[in-house]
Amino acid sequence: MLSFFPSNAQPTRGEIYQLPEGVSLQTLPLDTVLKKVNIALDNMTGTTDTLIKQDLWKLLARAKATKDPLYIAKVYQCLADWHYISLSSEKADSIYFYDQKALILLLQTNDKELISRAYRTVGMDLDELQQYAQAEIHYFKGLEIAESIGSQKNINSIYAALSVHYSNIKDYESALKYNQSAVAAYEKEENTHP
Repeated sequence: MLSFFPSNAQPTRGEIYQLPEGVSLQTLPLDTVLKKVNIALDNMTGTTDTLIKQDLWKLLARAKATKDPLYIAKVYQCLADWHYISLSSEKADSIYFYDQKALILLLQTNDKELISRAYRTVGMDLDELQQYAQAEIHYFKGLEIAESIGSQKNINSIYAALSVHYSNIKDYESALKYNQSAVAAYEKEENTHP
């Protein structure tokens, strides 16, 4: 993972979030803050993870104040990502906890694309926790939604996740089937969107 910061430097919040002089996260619109937080998560190091987590808690309070389930869900997804990426966490149950909260909130919206993706993500979390039956249920709910809206990108990623899932439970025939479906779907997508 590339970082913007030398390993011995203690970056400022402005550096972490690439903020212009005199601008803070609190003064920016939530959509902008979420984009900056996602970039910061992608570049997170051991010297930045504590500051980012503190900011995520503040951002969650701000999102909850809007009462908009989409904003709140996106912050929960960021918290799950923090636990996945952080050198001081990487706890599968915490990742699942925040991804599940995000899914519950997304179900209150009409954003089928995000709902489908959230079902896949929770399925992957459940696979990691070795709750294979529940993982499979989540994958197929996500797949049903992705197919209903024609989201080839989500269909592809769910086929790939199902391939890994079935490999995890040693059902190699099904793993191969979904792997081949994923490859065919990716090729179809490439031919549709060169």
